[in-house]
Amino acid sequence: MKDVKKKIWRRRGPAVLVLCLAVIVQGCAGYPADKDGGHREQNKTNENGRLSVVTTIFPPYDFVREIAGDCVDLKMLLKPGEESHSYEPTPQDMIAIENSDVFIYVGGENDVWVEDILSSMPDKDRVSIRLLDCVETEEEEHVEGMKEPAGDSHHEMHGEEEHEGSVHEIDEHVWTSPVNASVIVEKIKEVLIQKDSENKAAYEENADRYQT
Repeated sequence: MKDVKKKIWRRRGPAVLVLCLAVIVQGCAGYPADKDGGHREQNKTNENGRLSVVTTIFPPYDFVREIAGDCVDLKMLLKPGEESHSYEPTPQDMIAIENSDVFIYVGGENDVWVEDILSSMPDKDRVSIRLLDCVETEEEEHVEGMKEPAGDSHHEMHGEEEHEGSVHEIDEHVWTSPVNASVIVEKIKEVLIQKDSENKAAYEENADRYQT
């Protein structure tokens, strides 16, 4: 039992600690005072009037860049080549996510740290897009050991045992399918229009052009 707890802490502990530090940093910064001397919630839309959009990795970043152009301030957390499943967000990353208008991530095993962070943050007006929720996912089957030749009686006798040793994993690279990519682009477009209706025409035109 202790080993299990240690494993969970090694996996989620760093994200929890970073979240605590980010909250402290954000708290020290404070919010501007209103006319009554109290404090109002800071507007998450940037001073330049553009939406703040944050993505974890490049594919959704590229989608937003093509759809929104200069209409949003866009930030990608992971640098090219960084592994999402072992990524440790910085306090600045945490603040960027919390203050974003739209946050886009994959979901699943590769970025489980994102789920932990979001569950500890107030939703406010932020819209989070989980790519695995946008499309139908496919399972990949991995079987331990080598398969016996087709028609081998030994293989047939032990077919159930091999099946029990198989592992089904969800293919999280959902954007590699052209059909899925189109669905994701439409979802991002809809959310951007929802948050920024003034640029609806630009989002629609860019999304249509990107998919043709």
